[in-house]
Amino acid sequence: QQLSTKAASTIYTRLQKAVPAADDDTCVCPHGMSTATEDELRRVGLSLSKVRSMKELSSRFIAGTLSDDILAAVDDIAGLEALLLDVRGIGPWTTQMFAIFFLRLPDVAVTGDLGVRKGCAKIYGLSSLPTPKAMEAIVESWSPHQTLGACLCWKAADLKPSP
Repeated sequence: QQLSTKAASTIYTRLQKAVPAADDDTCVCPHGMSTATEDELRRVGLSLSKVRSMKELSSRFIAGTLSDDILAAVDDIAGLEALLLDVRGIGPWTTQMFAIFFLRLPDVAVTGDLGVRKGCAKIYGLSSLPTPKAMEAIVESWSPHQTLGACLCWKAADLKPSP
């Protein structure tokens, strides 16, 4: 579910108000997510599929099969995928973004993200967007710095052409 930054921020603020937080925290906690009803979560602006994904993820944290410590110990994308890809609603893109922005892994191949593909086309002067399959060959040459390559592509995609 792609959202503008403003829309995402609004939904998260509503979620923080609707879902009980941990004792001394303002973050949405797994227990709070587990006690909130689907209707309550839908009213803050979450899609039904997002609600169900978040509830499943929360239940795994409560059960202890996932935790901050377990996730923090992951040092490669394959390990992260082994933990997360069977969670409802979490796919390769989500694991890649988590690996880059939370685990800060340096060599994450991002091949399906539209922004990365647009930036790559711009950087390489391609007449059309590379397919995710074509991106696999391109990003392989960036290893062991594929994350940096993705960030540069995002930046390039945001740049406006000069007159």
